[in-house]
Amino acid sequence: MKRTRVSLAFAFFSRCSSIVRRIGFPGLAVAVALSSLQLASSAAFAQQQRGFPQTAKSAQAAVRNGKYYALVIGINQYHSALPQLKTAVNDANAVAQLLQEQYGFQVTKLLDKEATRAKILDTISAYKNTLNEEDNLLIYYGGHGSHDKDADKTYWLPVDAESSTSSNAIMEDDLTSKIKALPARHVLIIADSCYSGDLSRDAADVPPVTPTQPYLNRMLKAKSRTIMASGGDAPVSDSGADGHSIFAYAFLKAMKGEEDPVFSADEVFYSSVRKHVQRNAEQDPKYSHLHNSGDDDGDFVFVRKGAQINAAASSGPAGTLTRSATTETASAEPAPAEPAPAPAADIPNSNMTPVPSGATSAGTGSGGSGSAREAFDRGLADLKSGQFAEAFQLLTLACNGGVSRGCGNLGVMYQKGNGVNQDLGQAAVLFRKGCSGDAWGACFLLGVMYESGNGVPRDQSQAIPLYLRSCEGGDGRGCTNLGVAYNTGNGVPQNQAQASSLFHKACDTGVPRGCALLGLAYHEGAGLPKDDSQAALFARKACDGADPMGCNMLGVGYEFGYGVPRDKRQAVALYRQACTAGFDAACKNLNRVQR
Repeated sequence: MKRTRVSLAFAFFSRCSSIVRRIGFPGLAVAVALSSLQLASSAAFAQQQRGFPQTAKSAQAAVRNGKYYALVIGINQYHSALPQLKTAVNDANAVAQLLQEQYGFQVTKLLDKEATRAKILDTISAYKNTLNEEDNLLIYYGGHGSHDKDADKTYWLPVDAESSTSSNAIMEDDLTSKIKALPARHVLIIADSCYSGDLSRDAADVPPVTPTQPYLNRMLKAKSRTIMASGGDAPVSDSGADGHSIFAYAFLKAMKGEEDPVFSADEVFYSSVRKHVQRNAEQDPKYSHLHNSGDDDGDFVFVRKGAQINAAASSGPAGTLTRSATTETASAEPAPAEPAPAPAADIPNSNMTPVPSGATSAGTGSGGSGSAREAFDRGLADLKSGQFAEAFQLLTLACNGGVSRGCGNLGVMYQKGNGVNQDLGQAAVLFRKGCSGDAWGACFLLGVMYESGNGVPRDQSQAIPLYLRSCEGGDGRGCTNLGVAYNTGNGVPQNQAQASSLFHKACDTGVPRGCALLGLAYHEGAGLPKDDSQAALFARKACDGADPMGCNMLGVGYEFGYGVPRDKRQAVALYRQACTAGFDAACKNLNRVQR
């Protein structure tokens, strides 16, 4: 089998082709198309952008919401003869980091030797003196669990427990009584352990819902005591992807990829976590109310860092929970016919990585007075609904008032000619102004303009620092383009190891194309050891994120046994999926295998 018979070639932003450049991983021709003009409002691209777009249901929630706390427990190294675990501590650290950095939780961690029965229960009890009736507590447990069939009881096994019969085991009743006594409005247990579903077997499952603003308000207002469990009355896996259990990986992915900054635990469980786990393991995750715990049919509501309690917001009742310039999209145009990824006018903000020194922290919605931020919110709503004249006036006020992402979205209006005469020079000015604040997507779009020579002189030396600033601010698209530059030596010294690192960072921030490029690097051994199993893993991540390049790569893997068992039926299905999304290489592969 010759390499030339199968096409792994990809279009980096395949919906536009203002520049097409041939670059190569070893032995492989790769087509890269860059564009600064095309917007993507399709579902395929929306899935890869955290914070895209703002929806009516979460623009405000009419109830005060308190502080967020998390107790995160992870145990690998048990004192007793219990089997040692591999991923629980890594899962716990990743969950703690995500909750703290992206959702503003105050986190307490108990790992390995710290996670004794006494320490766990004492820490939960201590929250009685910390929490008030508006606060929220999340308890994450990763470790061994057990079910005593004779006693019909389920247990968590702390580090000092020898078995379910040990006096140090934590029985479900111990947890329920501790949680019932807490004054918090919402308490959510996330349990990744064997038999974790049994903790709620006497209570009704939380049903899936179609989220609406009234539903979210009701969930915020009503008291809740719920559990998200990795499985039912059965063992669960301690392995999965990226050093995480299958369940933890699904939860982390869902929380990073959730596009709305205000959402319920019910939403994230049914829309993402449950589907991923059921698709990849013999587990049946559960989301249920805790029996006899004081639950009043509410639900735990996550609020991404930067969505603020604004007691004087004119857009909602006094004391409402409102989102202050935390998410935005500059286009409400119908989805284009080709759903492949393209630069989007979402001007996203993220907390995935540190921001450059001197820059405002990402995701805070900082800059500008309250009136300027209100103008931004209203302008964004008008922009999404196609009311360009009103949007232009409000976004101008926001930009002049110091809201950097108001400048960024105003720049996209000039770039596209939405409600104004198209003026790429003015778009570049506004992107630069937005980039000087915390509009990392504006940095990315300005970088693409310089790389392509659209509206500004072509200058890769200008594009590189803009991609870097975008990447460091948390926009994975900047990391992806910077990685391509390092791979080709375009404006920077060629360094495939650096390219692969940047693709990994892009993938971690939720950009499926970054995952696909990382998979390709693993397949070719470009900048890291050749590993087809890793290539297949990241290709699957990309495909799950609706990136057709990833689906095509995974199809190649199934056709020829690269990192996965040979399976022609799977290969054909994946080629067809990518071809339907407009990926030419997949269409060629599909035609070849069907001949």
